[in-house]
Amino acid sequence: MHISKKQKLHLILSWSAVIVWMLVIFTLSAQPGEESTHLSDKVAEIILKRTNIVFSQDTDITTATAFVKSLKYLLRKCAHLGEYFILGILVMNAVRASKVPMFKAIVLSALICVLYAVSDEMHQYFVPGREAQVTDVLIDGMGALAGIGLRPLIKRRNSPSYVE
Repeated sequence: MHISKKQKLHLILSWSAVIVWMLVIFTLSAQPGEESTHLSDKVAEIILKRTNIVFSQDTDITTATAFVKSLKYLLRKCAHLGEYFILGILVMNAVRASKVPMFKAIVLSALICVLYAVSDEMHQYFVPGREAQVTDVLIDGMGALAGIGLRPLIKRRNSPSYVE
């Protein structure tokens, strides 16, 4: 089977994007707990300011604190989902660029993403102030599956034969 220079370049760039994104995830996971928490706190602060969420003066401090704490937790879990959503799209793209048939590409992409999620959580176990959580692997897996499922839809919509 002959592969054109354009296909070879597409293949190299596709897998390079996967590796770069895995390095981004690894770098974020390597942040000590205090640094990671500070980043989440900053994002939560920006969201609270931008959305003008203001508590009335008669709001119980416990209620306000619980809301902010819940927001920070939700942001951290959404970050997991988003990171692996992007990874799912990139891995599926690279696997399909490797000419793997669709069903096998879905299974292989999911396997790669979930194994990376497991290794990511194992890595976090050794980072000061961080811990490994099975729930994070499940959230990562859901994000990856959403990305894997979305990638063929994006590809189909951008194909010349797509009719709306």
